[in-house]
Amino acid sequence: MSDTVAQYLNKIPDQYQYMAAAGGMHGQSTSSACESAHSSNSSARNVEAGAALWSLVKAERLRFNKNRNESHNDFNSQDSIPNKVRDRLAPFVQKSLMHSGMFFPDDENKRIACVPSLTGEGDYGTDLDKRTCDCLLKEVEGLPCSHLIHHAEKVRMPLWTLLDVEDTTEGWRAQYPFYVPLAHSSSRSIFSRLLAW
Repeated sequence: MSDTVAQYLNKIPDQYQYMAAAGGMHGQSTSSACESAHSSNSSARNVEAGAALWSLVKAERLRFNKNRNESHNDFNSQDSIPNKVRDRLAPFVQKSLMHSGMFFPDDENKRIACVPSLTGEGDYGTDLDKRTCDCLLKEVEGLPCSHLIHHAEKVRMPLWTLLDVEDTTEGWRAQYPFYVPLAHSSSRSIFSRLLAW
C-alpha cells in the first residue's frame, strides 16, 4: 500500500475501522457489530459491516475530491485561504470589526498587544508570533479569534498568517494532491478493495 493511501486511511475514525474488522471478519451485520452507532430505525442496521465501511470510504473519497478541487482552484490563491476556511472565519472577522481599539504594553514590540473585550470587562493579551490570545478560542476552534484578527489588521498582517499551515491554501494543496478515483463495487472483499485502492 502506498504511503499516501495509508495516510488517507489513517484519517478514517477508529470506530469505523473497528466496525469493519470486528463485524466483517466475523460475518456480522451492523445491527450486532455496532448497535449503538445507529438509531433503531436506521436502514444501515441491516447492512453488512464491510458494505457499510465501503459506503463510508466512497463518501470520504467524494469529500476528498471536493476539497482537492477547491484547494487547486485559482480563486483560493488570492488570499491563501480556502473557501471553507474563509466561511468558518467570517463570523470572527465580522466580530473583529466591532473592537474599538487596543494598546501595546511595549511600544517597541507591536507583535504583542492587549485588545479590550467587547463587553468592556477586561482585556485579552494577543501575541502574533505565537498566534495566541488569552481568550483561548484558537485552542478550542482551531481558528484565530476576533482579538487576534483585530490585532493583525491593525499592524497590517495578512489574515492567513494567523492560520495553522493545514488551513491555508498551500496546506490544503499538500493534503489533497491527487484525485482518488471511485471504484465500482465488486465481489471482492472490502479489505482487498481498500488494499488495491
